[in-house]
Amino acid sequence: MAEEGLPGARKVEGCKMMRYFRLAAGLLIALFVVVLFWFLFKQTRPVEPVPVPYTGTKPKLALVLDDFGYTDRNFEILEKIDVPLTLAVLPGLPYSQEACSVAARNNMEWILHLPMEPMRKDAPLEENTILVNMDEAMIEDALKRALSSVSGARGVSNHMGSKATGDRRVMEAVFAGLKSRNMFFLDSMTTSDSVCSSVARDMNVPYERRDIFIDNVLEEDVIIKQIGKAVKVARAKGAAVAIGHDKKMTVEVLLRVIPHIQESGIQFVTLSELVEEKTAGEQYPAD
Repeated sequence: MAEEGLPGARKVEGCKMMRYFRLAAGLLIALFVVVLFWFLFKQTRPVEPVPVPYTGTKPKLALVLDDFGYTDRNFEILEKIDVPLTLAVLPGLPYSQEACSVAARNNMEWILHLPMEPMRKDAPLEENTILVNMDEAMIEDALKRALSSVSGARGVSNHMGSKATGDRRVMEAVFAGLKSRNMFFLDSMTTSDSVCSSVARDMNVPYERRDIFIDNVLEEDVIIKQIGKAVKVARAKGAAVAIGHDKKMTVEVLLRVIPHIQESGIQFVTLSELVEEKTAGEQYPAD
């Protein structure tokens, strides 16, 4: 009985082999079609564009150092920094005029760091601080006296001033004085309620604003990190304004890191250069 079943078993086995062969052949044909289409797509796919090196102007960074005039302790280090800086000099202090002289000798510029009323009631005020209860004549007189002790200033920035820079009447009086002297204003942005940008636009007074404070925390690692943020802003916007202070640690860190920042493609400029670019090359001579 087993012998009689052998031919049928061989026939079934042969049919199975034929199905396997056809399945394998189908898979091979499908694989060939996939490979063929992939090859054709690769040949007709658009070529990826080759990156073109950036040939525009270098990002610009204006470094402003505030609060000069109290002391001469950082002048020696400052004179070793071989890039344009802007010194913000307080009026009527023992070293105000010497700070201006240091800037003049070292291809730097200086602006008046004008004392203005802060929001904090217990904050110590500089002599000749502009207060919000002053009338227009008093504000003009305070500005005139401050400028006389910081001769040659290219512009003005606010020292403190979170209350004054939020008061439109006060800033209109300040900007009227600046406009008559062809001077610009740097808003240190000590308050988010500042009206300076709006008043400057309405009165057509050249204006810049601070992007980054680099040394509100006087720690080396933090200062370096903040300088890095300023560089990022400059790369993103094309230009940035960073504010530091007349602190030994700040100027020592700047002396060390500035060459590396220059090597990375950042151009250091004075604040007035940024202002002049923004206002189509107008010049703002000293009073």
